[in-house]
Amino acid sequence: MRVLLINPPYPRFPSEPKNASPPLGLAYIAAVLEQQRHAVKIIDCVVEGFDTESEIGDRIVYGLPARRLLQEIKEYQPDVIGISCVFSTLDSIVKDLSKRIKQAFPRTAIVLGGTHATVMAEHLVRKPAIDYVVRGEGEYAFLKLVEHLDRRQPIETVNNLTWLDNGEIHSTPQEFIQDIDKLPLPARGLLNMEGYIRIGHLQGLTRKGARATPLITSRGCPAKCVFCSIHAVWGNKFRAHSPEYVLNEMQQLRDKYGIEHLVFEDDNITLDRARAETIFRGMVDRGFNFSWTAPNGVALWTLDDGLLTLMRESGCYWLSLGVESGDPTTLREIIHKPLQIDKINHIVKVCKRLKIHTTAFFVIGLPGETMQSMRRSMHYAENLDVDSLCISIDTPYPGTPLHRICEQERYLVDGFRFDDLMTKIGQIRTPEFEPKDVQAILSKTLVRHGLKHPLGALRRTVEKLKASPKETASFIVKRIGSALGLTFRQL
Repeated sequence: MRVLLINPPYPRFPSEPKNASPPLGLAYIAAVLEQQRHAVKIIDCVVEGFDTESEIGDRIVYGLPARRLLQEIKEYQPDVIGISCVFSTLDSIVKDLSKRIKQAFPRTAIVLGGTHATVMAEHLVRKPAIDYVVRGEGEYAFLKLVEHLDRRQPIETVNNLTWLDNGEIHSTPQEFIQDIDKLPLPARGLLNMEGYIRIGHLQGLTRKGARATPLITSRGCPAKCVFCSIHAVWGNKFRAHSPEYVLNEMQQLRDKYGIEHLVFEDDNITLDRARAETIFRGMVDRGFNFSWTAPNGVALWTLDDGLLTLMRESGCYWLSLGVESGDPTTLREIIHKPLQIDKINHIVKVCKRLKIHTTAFFVIGLPGETMQSMRRSMHYAENLDVDSLCISIDTPYPGTPLHRICEQERYLVDGFRFDDLMTKIGQIRTPEFEPKDVQAILSKTLVRHGLKHPLGALRRTVEKLKASPKETASFIVKRIGSALGLTFRQL
């Protein structure tokens, strides 16, 4: 069959930078389909229409316009169209896109997948334009669905599937791929790799002009952070590619695409210590000479002097550290993260000695927090000697324990919308705080950290300017205006 996989246009607020990263989820699905001799095409609307923007309310949507996408579909004539819906902010974009496609091509099956699609499957399949939702890992489930549509097997044999039949919702059990080494390497040949490199706006990339690309070496996370939605897709069990698989993928990236910088998109690249050591040692022994970052964060409890030294030797130059809170009670009783705060300062000192730049992740505004506990957490953050802070306002993504708590306690703000689920917009109101209270604490903390650690702030700004001068300059101007106001009013 002829299959078309689509990464839709993305939304952002005017103060946010744009990103363009290869959709590896679609590339994995494409590779499995190609193994079974199906014709596959991937259209990444983001990279193909990166400079095309339109305003929708207070947001900017960038990517290939619908009319051009419909023309591409007409030329390709697919039997099945899969649309990625990873983020909740894509909810209305994907619904509208599905409707336009179905109106133009009513006989073509439309399938949604991704994190948001997984947790909102029953809601989405009630939309007339959406025929199926593949929940969780999509590689083999999507293949089985294509084979069903090709009349090779009954629909009940397709795992991870939700669909509507005569007004009734049906779902098959969700299964996980236990041995992910059986997956072929993602079909990067179907992606515009040079386009991503030319644009240079990968998450976690701070070196303009670097021949960079992401890779994912593991799935699943045993941590039980209350705000995390990844468990709905990849589960709690850690499943990883073998070191040999990972090193062979790196070899292909270097030899075939000339890649020089790697962005590990794992939720925790270091969780299996022995495996991580083998990968990093293999990178050194093979003489890859990659530089690399881990922007999704690494678990601090897995790090020590020896492992960090090997990571630096293998090319690591910037790490994101998942601290989450500087208040021990919040960390233990609300976030449920297995981290001892005593270890954080030591890891930061080791990174500084090894010349590994650091960003620390924090989150505030959780149900159960008080103004006092948030201030304690942010006091710790502003004194932490990292190069930069990434502080998120707690975001109640659907499918998370946090979202269930907020619904049960009626903590969601009036007019709550999935489209607004961004980490700088407060969506939670409790008896202890309002969204504006959380925003004020966040802004004050960023200002104070910049004043106390000016070299780190300057380094981060310079790196951002190199990677994205226009967007970063605009962001800095707006941040300075906000910061000056806060400096005089609240410091």
